[in-house]
Amino acid sequence: MKKDTIRFRATNILISLILIVVVFLFVYIAACSTIILETSHMEQGNLKALILLTIIFGATLIFLIMGGLSMYNTRFIEILDDKILVHEKVGELKKETTCLSGKMKNKCEEFLIEDIQKIGYSSELYGHPLEFHQGKTSYQIKNYEMVFELVNGEKITIDISQFSRKSMRKLFLHIYKKIQLLPEKKLRKDFYIYEGLM
Repeated sequence: MKKDTIRFRATNILISLILIVVVFLFVYIAACSTIILETSHMEQGNLKALILLTIIFGATLIFLIMGGLSMYNTRFIEILDDKILVHEKVGELKKETTCLSGKMKNKCEEFLIEDIQKIGYSSELYGHPLEFHQGKTSYQIKNYEMVFELVNGEKITIDISQFSRKSMRKLFLHIYKKIQLLPEKKLRKDFYIYEGLM
């Protein structure tokens, strides 16, 4: 990474991963305690159950950690002075739904800050999400997908629920300093962004 590069990591993924690991460990300890306390001495069957439980929990935990770290390492936003790079995993939506059509794919999109025409929630700008983002369902709140609409009509999406509020405010501030563009109304309100504060 170059010296003048600013990188925003999807820290909320890491926080969620830590919480999941803690809950899994708590459930594992509770299950082991129950098996041990069932009998005053370890019978052969209980010992086998404990070993099997340890293997299942261990394998599941490793799978979750590897998946979470993979998501964390492949999702970030970089600012290179006048350019923004968006690294995200997305899928195409089925027509008029919020369901995935096909497979998820990693994307890396690069664009100039001066080419940004609008920044806002896709739900506010277009009335619906534009891409499928992992872990999102139609039952969740609409305002997770942010869009950079460029002057050529291209639309770059980001699942902002993965990033901290502080990171997103820094991103908006950087863009404002470059081209004096604020996000659209709803996004601006959610992140407490007002011209006087910039």
